[in-house]
Amino acid sequence: MLSDAILSYAVPVYVDSLFGNEFIVGLIIALSSVAGFLFDFLSKKLMGHKDYKSFISLTLIFALVFSISLRLAFEFRYLILLSMAAWGIYYETLAFANYKFLKARVASNMYTTSWSIITALKSLLYTLGPLLSGYLIVQNLKLPIYFSLGVLAVLALIFAFLYANKKSHLHIQSEVKTSMTKYHELKIWLVILKRLYPIWLLNLTLVIIDACFWTTGVIFSERVGVGTPIARLFIPLYVVPALLLSPVSAVITSRIGKKTTAIAVSAIGSLFLISFGLFHQTNMVPILIFVFLYAVCISIVFPAIYSAFEDYVLRLGSYDTDFIGLEQASSSIGYVIGPILAGFISFKFGQLNTFMAMGLLLACVAIAAGVLAPKKIKMPHAELLKVG
Repeated sequence: MLSDAILSYAVPVYVDSLFGNEFIVGLIIALSSVAGFLFDFLSKKLMGHKDYKSFISLTLIFALVFSISLRLAFEFRYLILLSMAAWGIYYETLAFANYKFLKARVASNMYTTSWSIITALKSLLYTLGPLLSGYLIVQNLKLPIYFSLGVLAVLALIFAFLYANKKSHLHIQSEVKTSMTKYHELKIWLVILKRLYPIWLLNLTLVIIDACFWTTGVIFSERVGVGTPIARLFIPLYVVPALLLSPVSAVITSRIGKKTTAIAVSAIGSLFLISFGLFHQTNMVPILIFVFLYAVCISIVFPAIYSAFEDYVLRLGSYDTDFIGLEQASSSIGYVIGPILAGFISFKFGQLNTFMAMGLLLACVAIAAGVLAPKKIKMPHAELLKVG
């Protein structure tokens, strides 16, 4: 994940250097999520009930394809399309590996704590990644890619060593052959979505905003940072709070519930995003404060949402892969819509107004989720059995 944290910051800079248009940057980066969505949709048919080790292996493979094709794109720039597709599938296989691992290895009463730890570790890497990437880019534009490839090579060796030496001790799930019609998975998704759509839409909105930070936010940081160096703290301040505050989510959810925590804190966070529109880019201190405050909110929200989703994975039994695919589809769709929407709004109205618009969107969705989400969500087992 460190390699991805480095390249997540570098990719918008690379694509911007290749094409020089923020809207095109958004379109190209969105391709990664189109590929990710296709993987989500076909995951049950392609992967059946593979265990987490299979998904970890795929994650490493697609991470290598992503990095290598990204490097070659400097000579053959349309290879960036292959790179983005591999990047999108990498994200999905990593997410499947996380859900599968926790289901197999962690007690259900530890889900929130586990997701808090994952979020904190991810935040640590995504704090160090942009700082390291920014330093490496200054030295040589391609240096982040070489560094990333080195990290991936080490991880691949470690995983191969652990797998070879502990294979007999790892739990292998039985393979289940799937026979699906063309629209079978879509029917399953729709049945599940009828019960879970308020939280699913909230997650989708948060991912759209996250995509905005990692595209428009990165470009804003680099461009403004030329004359105002403090602007380069934009992304680090966005990721740091999760490192420190993710465990707080477990405390809050234990008192008021996971859904309530996610909805209420999202609504509060939307106010900080809306505040971006009050300032000019030369006035960076208040902007950075609001970045930090919004990041504090989502460092509580994301572990709460993922923990709730992990509960649903457990409760859905043999339909766990279907739900993981549906959950990841919200991320894929978000990373399709996010870069394109952010690029368009930024092109028309400016980068800070883009974040204000995202705040208004989040406020509306959080309020709607608060009204529409039932207190207790029941899993649609009977309806799923009818679908088959």
